[in-house]
Amino acid sequence: MTRPLPPRPNLLQLKHQAKDLRKAQAAGEADALARIRQYLPRCAEATDQEILTEKISLQEAQHVVACEYGFKHWEMLCAVVEADLDLLANLRDEEIKECLREIDYKDVVRAFKASGAVVRERFLSNMSQRVRTFITEGMDFIEDLSAEETMAVRQKILHKAAELAVRGTIDWPDGMAAASDGDRIPRSD
Repeated sequence: MTRPLPPRPNLLQLKHQAKDLRKAQAAGEADALARIRQYLPRCAEATDQEILTEKISLQEAQHVVACEYGFKHWEMLCAVVEADLDLLANLRDEEIKECLREIDYKDVVRAFKASGAVVRERFLSNMSQRVRTFITEGMDFIEDLSAEETMAVRQKILHKAAELAVRGTIDWPDGMAAASDGDRIPRSD
């Protein structure tokens, strides 16, 4: 069972959770050992004593924390927390369409109002003309959002994309730098 991210997730706090997990593992806390067994594949069959003597790296602890929040890995969790919407510009057209089926269009309007041109154009180009007009007109009429509101709606969209990736519906754009306003980063499939 995964737990939900807090309303305003903080990457520093999540890093502390990973460090705290390592400390709890070293102290032999049963909950920490069970969490490691559940989410760290190499320890899935290990006994408590074996996990207690294992050297769990910070990267592995971060992986456990990410999995507890329902993400495949730490990098995916970081992208959602940091609200790196430009990362989604690297999705294939079919994957963008799948995301659009799952995202509320009010959120699309709000998120893309202040987003980079590349990601906005990638998503708009995968919409029908009618929907594209609705979205662009909505962006013209919506008031500017506060930084906190913008971050929250971007995180909501990224979290939905991450859920789709965990379900295997889309491929998370791993290992690619986020697209800038200058150019789109090609995918190798």
